[in-house]
Amino acid sequence: MFYSSSNSAVMDNRKVKGWFIPFCIGGFSGALATAVIQPLDTLKVQIQVISEQVGRARALSLMEIISKISS
Repeated sequence: MFYSSSNSAVMDNRKVKGWFIPFCIGGFSGALATAVIQPLDTLKVQIQVISEQVGRARALSLMEIISKISS
């Protein structure tokens, strides 16, 4: 009796873990990717826009681009 009730509890726990852990890991990885990639993509676009405004005669440093974005 005890074995069957504990076995069903373990199996129910595995069913929850079967979808819940991958769901949490996927959500966390998506949030982390968004938090890392979006600022880098914004920086890339700003570099492209500023370099088109300034012209290709002079390359801007990363610090100059960051100061232009923040101002």
